[in-house]
Amino acid sequence: MMWKNSARVGASLLVVLVTLGVLSAMLTGCQIGDVGDKQKPKSHLFYDYFDTYGSIYDYTGGSQEEFDEIVELADSIFKEYHILTDIYNEYDGINNLCTVNESAKNGPVKVSEKLIELIEFSKEMYNKTDGNVNIAMGSVLKIWHAYREEGKAVPSYEILSAAAEHTDINKIKIDKEASTIEFLDKEMSIDVGSIAKGYAVEVLAQALSERNISGYAIDMGGNLRVVGTKPSGDGWISGITDPTQTFEGGYIYKTELKNNSLVTSGTYQRFYTVDGVRYHHIIDKDTLMPENNYISVSIIYESSAVCDALSTAIFNMTVSEAEAVLAQFPGASAIFLNNDGAVTVIGALKG
Repeated sequence: MMWKNSARVGASLLVVLVTLGVLSAMLTGCQIGDVGDKQKPKSHLFYDYFDTYGSIYDYTGGSQEEFDEIVELADSIFKEYHILTDIYNEYDGINNLCTVNESAKNGPVKVSEKLIELIEFSKEMYNKTDGNVNIAMGSVLKIWHAYREEGKAVPSYEILSAAAEHTDINKIKIDKEASTIEFLDKEMSIDVGSIAKGYAVEVLAQALSERNISGYAIDMGGNLRVVGTKPSGDGWISGITDPTQTFEGGYIYKTELKNNSLVTSGTYQRFYTVDGVRYHHIIDKDTLMPENNYISVSIIYESSAVCDALSTAIFNMTVSEAEAVLAQFPGASAIFLNNDGAVTVIGALKG
């Protein structure tokens, strides 16, 4: 979920690209080795969006001018969606989610078509995951955010359950013709932190595909999306990092990506500890608490937006429940790192 000034800022890159070289953790800077490639890819680092770092890599061998145009496009898309989905700050002349959360309880708020489309996608993912990813959880997440920032206590179930009375996604009323959003519950709020990064990355990937561009890799805070293949026709060998540091080579799983995405959600970066218990940021809709069944859940699928939503939703499911959800997304896979260190793979990559 989206946390203001959170530890996600430059914390780490959950997914590591390997092209017989390594894209290192973003905390220490991004590098791609050139072993096996004729030249290093062009790259650009983004600092200002979604409370994290992002990068774009060009393997096409095209000109610097062409790459600069793509960087400008990427920057404009990331900036636009960062502003639209910001729940903490308003911007002159723009009705974003901060505006919506403040004003939609009083009547319809005029917003951009792009924000309407994002909310509609979020509702679709809510329905496909039995409510396990819910952008209407803002009232509950706001409480967890406040307690996490303080870092000294855990909210009571009474406080959380009272807030949970205001998380019905169906009370977000969308009027597409008028391009407005209205809350039918005056105490509800929206938080798209479980979807925003992946959605923006997918918007960029689709923009590149529409330009018949292949050979780009995009990373936004661990949301990895590759567009097409490298000029050789090869994909990118990508590894899911091992936070337990028990797996040889530092990765729990490696696979080749071609025109698809890999996104990981985990418990090991954004958390705080009270009385020896770790409380992370992925909140279960039923218990209203962070569950600790897995250390991480990674999703591989063609859409970064879907991957981002599923990595949050499936984190709070059993493996059998996750298999039922993945069946709605042909070609999708999930990789679980369990608390006992075991790795479970389901979906297209199973077996």
